[in-house]
Amino acid sequence: MRPAHAPASAARGGLSLYELYRSASRAAAPAVLLLRRLRGLEHPSRWPERLGRPSAARPRPGSPLVWFHAVSLGEGMVALPVARHCVRLHPGLPILLTTTTLSAFEVIKDLLPDVVIYQFSPLDCPNAIESFIGYWKPSLILLMESELWPNLIMSAAEKGELEKIILFTSGMIYIVTRVIYLAVGDVEAGEKELNTIKDLQQQFNDRPIWMAASIHKGEEEGL
Repeated sequence: MRPAHAPASAARGGLSLYELYRSASRAAAPAVLLLRRLRGLEHPSRWPERLGRPSAARPRPGSPLVWFHAVSLGEGMVALPVARHCVRLHPGLPILLTTTTLSAFEVIKDLLPDVVIYQFSPLDCPNAIESFIGYWKPSLILLMESELWPNLIMSAAEKGELEKIILFTSGMIYIVTRVIYLAVGDVEAGEKELNTIKDLQQQFNDRPIWMAASIHKGEEEGL
């Protein structure tokens, strides 16, 4: 049997680890961002967004705002139909979508409704996260897949205006089913297109399929 003070000790240990991560991420963030810029992994002019510096005005200050956060193109495409659905249901609701990668930016920026704000997500360091959340003040955060970054979660939870953080992941069947339903419902396909899809399904039924589902620009050349 564990002693009665074990939960308290575990909590203190967890807090100590978080404080260590918080300090390390604060110190490492400038070097990480510089390295990514030198490697061409950041937008040439919008990289300050990664430090929590906005490049767009927050609509209707003081009103609720929904923040969709995804990493790359795959997660962003999952968030897209849900964001569109929110726009249809609540036309006046400010919606923010963030991603991390350039590949996601290059595709998603042209697919979003005009009323949805697009920004690059902040690095998970205290200054960037606190600046980002302090400016946008989201009421609801929807994290796509496993985007559980410590500073993001802790800083968001400390804000009184935040009502809920929702994780869209494969481990949450109801939410994933809901996303798939919305995505399918958002596609306008005629009978010809549907027949083409069915033909492809039949052709691939008995064949092994290899898919590169999350790659950076240029990596497809080696496939």
